[in-house]
Amino acid sequence: RKRTASLESRLAQLRDECARKESQLAEQASKMALLKNDFSRRVSELTSQRKISELAIISKQLAEASTP
Repeated sequence: RKRTASLESRLAQLRDECARKESQLAEQASKMALLKNDFSRRVSELTSQRKISELAIISKQLAEASTP
């Protein structure tokens, strides 16, 4: 009976530990998702900025080419 109580106590400890670890992993996954979204947004911004700067260069070249 004493051994059963000891095993049940240990099992409860392990369950608590697992629950804490699951919670930590969920928190990390959430942070990673936020970072991934932020990264994707930044890449999109930079990509569109680069396109805008390329358009500016092309239009400048066109203006220079059309100037006698």
